[in-house]
Amino acid sequence: MLPIYSSTSNFQLKADHSFISKNALFELYESFVFYSYNGIQDLAYCTEVHLSDDPYVTLYSVQYEEKFRHLRIRDFDFIYGQSFEELRKKFIV
Repeated sequence: MLPIYSSTSNFQLKADHSFISKNALFELYESFVFYSYNGIQDLAYCTEVHLSDDPYVTLYSVQYEEKFRHLRIRDFDFIYGQSFEELRKKFIV
């Protein structure tokens, strides 16, 4: 008999009672993200999502104009993505 694997439907973030769902994690790829990582908040573009039991992302920071690699999802206080169209609707009146 083959082993049965179950997937985690969400991943815990560093902040208390904060989670990101597996679907929301998938949607970060190639989108703009607002996040807080070790207390530093920024807007970035997500260039890579590595899926595993301990997933991580690679972000290109808008503020710092620098690429940050291997940022573990569990170390974020919060992270959520927005498409370019969603951002444009917010900032263009």
